[in-house]
This record gives sequence, structure tokens and C-alpha cells, in this order.
Amino acid sequence: MTPAAPDPWSSALAASDPAARGALLRLQAEMFGAARTRDRDTVRSFEAMTLGFLPRVDPSALAIVARLVAPCPDTPDSVLGALAQGSAEACAILAREAPRLPHETVDLLLGTGPGRARLAARPDLDAPTIDRLLVLNEEAVDLALATNPAHGATQPSFAILIERARERPMLARALLSRPDLTLSDEAALYLHADPERRADIRHRVAASALFHRPPAPRLRGREAERLMALAREGKVASFEDGLAAALGLPPGAAWRLLEPGRAELLALALTALGIDEEDATRVFLTLHPAISHSVAAVFGLVRVTRQVARPTALALIEAVLGCVSDGERKGRHVPDWDTSGTPARAGARKTADQSRVAAEDWRSRAGA
Repeated sequence: MTPAAPDPWSSALAASDPAARGALLRLQAEMFGAARTRDRDTVRSFEAMTLGFLPRVDPSALAIVARLVAPCPDTPDSVLGALAQGSAEACAILAREAPRLPHETVDLLLGTGPGRARLAARPDLDAPTIDRLLVLNEEAVDLALATNPAHGATQPSFAILIERARERPMLARALLSRPDLTLSDEAALYLHADPERRADIRHRVAASALFHRPPAPRLRGREAERLMALAREGKVASFEDGLAAALGLPPGAAWRLLEPGRAELLALALTALGIDEEDATRVFLTLHPAISHSVAAVFGLVRVTRQVARPTALALIEAVLGCVSDGERKGRHVPDWDTSGTPARAGARKTADQSRVAAEDWRSRAGA
């Protein structure tokens, strides 16, 4: 390889002509990147020359140099850091192509919008960087983390993505495309799955011992009449409160039955309560036009009440809403997302909570 240090003539030419400086820097970067081997003197010479020239060239030249040297494992961290500081485009190139990133470059990427998403897509992310990215709570960043194999489903911080995906359809669909989700994670994202996937989730939840439990008591008598009356009167908020109370769920459970894609929760809830098909259909038709506007949609809800067993319906409701019924728990299995489940899963959930607290603490200290 030709020595990276420019000769005196080149130095003089570069000093008097900005275009020549850029051309010389690009030439040296191309030679450095293309070299088969690079000894210590070559690396040091390239580092000294590059650090001297980088502040004196335009951003377009920086981007070109970044493309040439970013993939090279011998590029000094000081050069990577200087490129990242000198140009947003160069910083993005490093995020995408550099085999490693100095801490200073990671900090720069965390401070720029496009850079954050590119950083979140890197295959070499470590746990502290993932936590810092999650603190941002940005959809583009979370989407990149959701599809990044470096952020495994067994990592405690993954629970934060699952929690957010309950409210974000795009994020949920990205997570559902992963091959490493647990059945509990799939159940939590049940409403965002396509019909075939929902049927598969129902089947596997019904077959899993982790989700077996006695069914909720059937709703009968005055309580059932009161709930049906609320549906006839279209009092959606009171009806949702009545569902939560009848199922033993915490007050304020986020049913949001009228939002797109959430009506199936209504069919699952009525099934879990043992409401017969005729009364359930009446609820579908009277509660609100947002649910009853489509005959096909109503038939779909009726089909759910026919196909899903009561214990399975309750297990899915708990998973989707992220809360647990206060019904009798003795002598039954509980889902593995419930902290009262197996000790191993309880420990993992505790770790996830600790990770969430740590992220919030980092955000407060960083002023985010």
C-alpha cells in the first residue's frame, strides 16, 4: 500500500485549494480502505493525515470518506468520531456500515433523529444502548428494535416493546413477524394479528397448560340484566366498567371497545362470562354503531363466541389488557406473563420492571 501520509507537494497543494484537499483526502481514504493489510505505521499515518484534513473539507467529502473507511475494521476510532461530528450524513453512514462504533459516535447518533433509528437497527447493540434507545419512546426507533435480532425476546427490556405494542399497531405487527416470540407475547398482541394468526393463538392458548384455569362464574340474574340494559342504552363506558367488575378485572381496564380492531374483546368478554349467543348478538347490535355497522363484522363476533372456550377467552382478555382477574387462583395454572406464575417467569418480569425503572431514571438524569 502507498504510505497514507501525503508528500510535501500534496500538502502544499491541499493547503491552497479546498477542492484539492477533498480530493487528496478521498484518495487516501480509498487507498486505506482497499489495502489488503495495514501495519501500525500505516494506520497511524492515515489517522494523523485524516484528522488534520477533516475540519477543512466540505460535508460532501466527509460523506464520501465515511463510505470508504466505515466498513474497514482498522479505521481508528478517532477518525470515526471526527467523521460523525463533521457531517450528519457521514454519521448515518457510520451507523449503517461501521463494524463497531465508538461511544462518542453512539452519543452523537442518539442525539439525531435519523441516527437513532439507524443505531437501533445495528446487529451489535449492547443492553445499555438498547435501554437508552427505549427511553426515547420513538416509533421509528421502537420499530427498528422490534425487528432487530440483537434485541432478543428473552431480554428483560423486550417487555417494554410488548407493552407499547398494545397501543401501536405497526409496532405490534413488526413484533408478530419475529420467530422468537413466546406464546404469552403473542397473546398480548392478539388483537393486532391477522384472522389466521388469531385463530392459531387461540388454539395454542387453549392447548397450553400455562393458561388453564377454571372459567369465570357465569353472569346471571340481575347482574346480567343490568349489563344488558347498559348495552341497550348505549352507555359504553358504564358497560365496560360492568364487564371489568363481572370478570374480576381491576377498575379502569382499557377496553376501548369502539376503537378500530378492538371489538373482538367484546365477544371474548361475553364468552368468558357465559352469555348465551342470542344475548351476545343483541349486545353486538345495540351497544354502538361502531360495532354494529357491519353485518359481516357482527357475524365475525358471533363466530368467536361459538369457537372460543370460556377459559381461553378470559386468558386472552387478561393478556390483551395486561391485567389479571382476581378470581380464585388456587389449584390452577396461571399464564407465564403473570408475576404470580412460575418463579422463573416471575423473576424475569421483576427484571423487566427493574429495567423500566432504570430507563426512567436514566431519562430523568439525562434531562430527556
